[in-house]
Amino acid sequence: MGVTMARGYWSVGTMVRIHTHRVSEAVIVNQRTLFIGFIDPNSTTYYKALIPGEMIIILRTFMHFIVNVGSTPALAYAAFGSESPGKQSINNAFYGGNLPSDLVEKVTLLNPPQVHKFKELFGGTN
Repeated sequence: MGVTMARGYWSVGTMVRIHTHRVSEAVIVNQRTLFIGFIDPNSTTYYKALIPGEMIIILRTFMHFIVNVGSTPALAYAAFGSESPGKQSINNAFYGGNLPSDLVEKVTLLNPPQVHKFKELFGGTN
């Protein structure tokens, strides 16, 4: 039918790191509060703490993240306009693969020890 639904349960402090999808995503908070943000193509960041019943739509390819900043677990549902929305993690893309460290340093402006630390965290090589 061209739609994917997901149920997300976030314990206290849980986050979904910055990532993108190839399709738009609608998120509606069901229980508690979630801090949700996205970055548009002009590098403008929008963010808000959503409470139960509130919804946000994140357009396709926009980088976005979700964090449970509350003191209790949270529940939300997401809908995607595709049977296969895909997910690309920005951190995994840079630090989890075999992109050469010197290139990562140049494009991220991080120094060698920082790049090495992130590559260890995300399982990258080089």
